[in-house]
Amino acid sequence: MNKPRDPQNCWEYWSCPEAEKAKCPVYQNDYGKRCWFLTGCVAIMKRKFKNCWECPWYVLTTIGEAEGRI
Repeated sequence: MNKPRDPQNCWEYWSCPEAEKAKCPVYQNDYGKRCWFLTGCVAIMKRKFKNCWECPWYVLTTIGEAEGRI
């Protein structure tokens, strides 16, 4: 059985529509693997996280980096 491909960017993880990506500084600057480096992240604003570490994408990518998977 084939494993589905893991998302490579936050907008893939969240399945962001084109209209949302067009307004997102993370997408515009291609920071999808490190969205927490930029202010104005759509996940923080739209999904109402108070901090990046509350976001499942942040947790997934930072743990992946620590384990050498990303």
